[in-house]
Amino acid sequence: MATLKRNPEGKPSWRLHAFEVSRRNVRAVGGREVPRRRVAVVAPSLESALAGVGPHRDEGVRAVAPGLGEWLESRLPVALQERADLFRILGSALATGKSTVQALAMGARQTRSPRLRGAVGTVMAAVSRGEELHVALGRLPEFFPPAVVALAAAASRAGVEESGRLFVALAERLQRDARLGRRLAAALAYPTALLAMAFAAAGILETVALPPMVELFRSMGAGLPAITEMFYRVAGTVDRHAGAFTLCLAGSVVAAGPLARRLIRSPGFQRLSVRVWGVGPVVLARSLARALGTFLLLRQSGVGNREIFALAGASSGNAAVEDFFRATYERIAHGESLEEAFLAERHRLGDEGVRLAGRIEAGLEGGDLPALIGEVVDDLIDRADARAAALPKLVELPILAVCGLIVGTLLLAMFLPYPSLLGDVARQMAGH
Repeated sequence: MATLKRNPEGKPSWRLHAFEVSRRNVRAVGGREVPRRRVAVVAPSLESALAGVGPHRDEGVRAVAPGLGEWLESRLPVALQERADLFRILGSALATGKSTVQALAMGARQTRSPRLRGAVGTVMAAVSRGEELHVALGRLPEFFPPAVVALAAAASRAGVEESGRLFVALAERLQRDARLGRRLAAALAYPTALLAMAFAAAGILETVALPPMVELFRSMGAGLPAITEMFYRVAGTVDRHAGAFTLCLAGSVVAAGPLARRLIRSPGFQRLSVRVWGVGPVVLARSLARALGTFLLLRQSGVGNREIFALAGASSGNAAVEDFFRATYERIAHGESLEEAFLAERHRLGDEGVRLAGRIEAGLEGGDLPALIGEVVDDLIDRADARAAALPKLVELPILAVCGLIVGTLLLAMFLPYPSLLGDVARQMAGH
């Protein structure tokens, strides 16, 4: 077994590997040779990196120096769509009778992300040494969350064909979630761009246009209103400390990404996000659809109730939905039925909780709870998708009002001295 390089904290140190993959014993057709391809893999060992390439039997692999483009690609996070594609390939391969190692190799070849490719290679190397798939997945929680590990453990007990079906179902759920996430990101991109343009225009007016006009007004003896004087002092402060201000601005831009991710993952922000006007219903519907989809998959695979509720809540990605599932299970653990527990805690989710409790009640009475939950998930995603599509129109007027307030305040400060100046000119002309 290859020895992993470890960082000072004792964890395996992942680093970038680059390979050139070429076909062997293949004749050129029409005077053209089969082109070689480069593959970048971020992995903790050379063994895992080579497994992450997933070469065919007729392909040779040669290590090369990573390029700048490959380094930049290795810094990108793994997209949700990438995970969905991986589980779809893995499930389809297992359903056709492929071994776990063969299925993972197929997934590695189709994966584009160097980080996910390295994770698949690490899992493949562990499985090749005789480790169970769910154990190998559990060693990489940053790539494979506990719900996926529990699903893999249940799938290993259900047989190869059933494993394939469960992984394909997981891929479909992730794919729909990824599509909704892209729609929500696109909807929020419009107001974000408007705000960024408003702040950029305000910065240009503040630092470039305002100071010369103020100096002109002062040279002509015009009085400056308080708001103009305030903005002029701010512009002077920025001009005197331009170097420090530029460094602070650059540092803020660099730190914005990690700080934003930390803020989004904080429970307080997540609980607040579901109550934000316009965006909140979409976030809540998406998180609840995630949790219920996981709940349904784990319930169908035979996982225990305690794990189902804990993993379903954790998979939602939102603390408010996680609180709902935790409180619901606590009631079930104290002897209440599933229907009573959902009804008692529905207030935590607002209107969505009331609607969900009604569906659960109908499903339990009709004896077809899995089908009802599946319909709830489909309904949540459809409504969230429609709300995300309408979101730009909903926030357009408020965002335009905020942009107008930002830019208009500076324009007002620039042109308020004109009445004083014109009054002085009129008095001088009257005196002559």
